Amino acid sequence: MTRGVFLPDLARRQWRAFLRVARRPEDDERDAGIARMITAGQSWNSIQAATGCSRATIAKTAKRVKAAT
Repeated sequence: MTRGVFLPDLARRQWRAFLRVARRPEDDERDAGIARMITAGQSWNSIQAATGCSRATIAKTAKRVKAAT
């Protein structure tokens, strides 16, 4: 069993801050299309096939759609 790397508190906070900044920017146009497909009642499999995005992206967008309604 492998264990995670131990980082002091300051280093851990700096690493987490770096990861927040290093993410890819969100594609608002793609997310809007996914949201339209979700509200239209399409399945996640058909959305994934049409957009080529991951199920995690669909889940994130579905969560936002649910929160907005």
